[in-house]
Order: sequence, then C-alpha cells, then structure tokens
Amino acid sequence: MLSNCGHDENNKYHGGASGDQTGTEYRVIKWYNRPWNYIIRPTNRKVGEKLALVARQAAENNNIGYDQYQRLTYYHALANADWNPSKITTKCETDCTASTVANVIAVGHQLGIKPLQELSPSLYSGNIRRGLMATGCFETLTASKYLTSDKYLLPGDILLYENHHAAINLSNGSSNDLPSSSSELPKPSISDTAKNVLNGKYGNGQDRIDKLKALGYTDAEIKEIQAKVNEMLKPASKPAPKPTPTPKPSNAIAVDGEWGRGTTRAAQKVFHTYQDGIVSKQIAKYRKYMPNCLSSSWQFLSSGYKGGSDLIRAIQKWCGADADGLCGQGTIKALQRKLGVGVDGIMGPNTVKAFQRYLNKYL
Repeated sequence: MLSNCGHDENNKYHGGASGDQTGTEYRVIKWYNRPWNYIIRPTNRKVGEKLALVARQAAENNNIGYDQYQRLTYYHALANADWNPSKITTKCETDCTASTVANVIAVGHQLGIKPLQELSPSLYSGNIRRGLMATGCFETLTASKYLTSDKYLLPGDILLYENHHAAINLSNGSSNDLPSSSSELPKPSISDTAKNVLNGKYGNGQDRIDKLKALGYTDAEIKEIQAKVNEMLKPASKPAPKPTPTPKPSNAIAVDGEWGRGTTRAAQKVFHTYQDGIVSKQIAKYRKYMPNCLSSSWQFLSSGYKGGSDLIRAIQKWCGADADGLCGQGTIKALQRKLGVGVDGIMGPNTVKAFQRYLNKYL
C-alpha cells in the first residue's frame, strides 16, 4: 500500500479548495507502476517504520489536500502540530514531493535525527533524491525487482519517478525476509564504516555523529569507529598529502564550459572523493558567482550547508584555498590562479573549460 498525494478535487494540480475535499487528494492506495525509477530506502529500520506511520497519518487526515501552489502549507501546519499529522486541524495543502519531504522532516524531529530535521521543505521531484542522499540516512535501489512490484519493498521506502512523482510505501513486501516490526537493516562492520569515514562519506564533527546515529550506531559504537579511524591513520606520521592525480587512459568528458554531473563525477574520480555526481551542501547566496554550475549537479542550500562538500574541500587543498568545503569567490579565484585563467571570482565558461581540460588529463 502507498501513501499517495496526486491531485486536487478537480483532478488538477492547483486551484482547488484547501483540505481534502473528496478523500482522494491525499490517500492510501494500492501499489501501482508510475513507472518508478528509484526506490530511496531509509538505512535505519526505525526511520522506515516511523516514516510509514507518519505518511499513513497524513493520508488519513482530510484536513490535508493537494495544491502545488500552496505545497508548503502542510509543512508549516505539521511544525505547528508538534510534527504529528494526526494533530493537524487546520486546512492545508501539499503535493507529492512536498508531503514526502515534510514527513521525513517530521520523522527527524520525532526520532531526534538532525540531518533529517535540516532537510529543505522546498525539495521537489527533480532534486529530492539528491537531498535525501546527502543526509547519509538513505540508500538508492534501482534493481528491477524493487521498481516493478511491491514484493521487495519495506515500510518507509520512497518511490520516485524523478521529475514527476513520489510516494511512500506503507507495507512489508511479500518477498521480504524481514518482519514488519524488524528493528534495523544490517549495519556495515566497524572497520568498513571507519573506511567510509576516512573517505569522507559521513562528513566531520557533529554532522558525522548525527549521520552515524541515524544509521543506528550507539554512542559506544561511534567511539569504537573513531578509535578504528585513529588506528588506520597511525602509520602516517605526516598529514595526508594533497591529492596528486595519476594520469590514466583517456575517458574524456566534454569541454563545454558547463559544470554538470559528468564534470562532477570526473572531478570526484580524479580527486579521490565519493562519486555520486553531486557537489553537496553549498551556500545558496554564492550561486550568483557560479552561473555555469548546473543545479542538476550542485546542491545550493539557504541553511544546513555546514561542512560543505568533500570534493570542494579536496579542490581547495589542491589550489591553496581555505579547505572549508564551501565554494565562494575566494575558492574560485584560487582555482582560476591554479588553472592559469583570468581571475575574477566568477565560475564562468572559461574557468569551467580550463578545469574540464585539466580533468581530462587524468581520466
């Protein structure tokens, strides 16, 4: 069964009255093939079970209706209702993605998981996957068995037809070997998690602790992970050297002056960071300095950007900028000096092309 928010009382996307006028704007329905191209699964079963509960409560409250033009009113009503959809008594509106994100944020508040609390409620079907994955609390499934039936789905799985629609699964699939009340999906070993920490997967400081707790690790286990990280770092008596890419056989990217996912993936490969094609957690007000950085590959946030991007941090170390993971004019100027192009603090086409040519030397 799915918690599905799909249209207003007139089978349109906006213009109807507030609230669910027909009981069909936001409701629980049987699984259907949209088609879906991603399943976004919480890596902590407690998060999945709680998300399914919150999504069902929202779908069963007829004070919550559908309207894309008023999509954030449900989020605000939810915040005023102590993050419990059942307590909403005022008429409000949402849409498929806004409801999904609001429900995830509610779970973050109910379970005390900071990365979920800090999600932007304005995410839409084109960037929700990137936003959720940046929290470190989800995994993406694309195998056919997950996309073409509900047999292998778990409560809290988010079904996504990117750029079109999203819904939340409520029930345990018939082919799963996990009971519906299972506590956790298997966690990686302490050693494997420590390796992921060293690779920058979980960020730094409190951000890392929050993400590890969201995965189900206890305080004692997090200390054990840190001890393992320290042990892995012991052989190095000096700070880790700056990334020095080694030339490889050509697998060149296009030198087109636009920094999209292809350029990001190439940079992540060359600078040895996690390869997902996303420059995560960048400051929205700096967007104006990066006109040729495409939103499909760059995540710009008005809040919750602390820690920035591991890729940007690696580039900053390479070009001699302050390594804070946030790309601003100082970083752009340092990059321009390193690449030997005009220094104006703007990531325009000439700067991006020079960087793409540099990457192509090592792909």
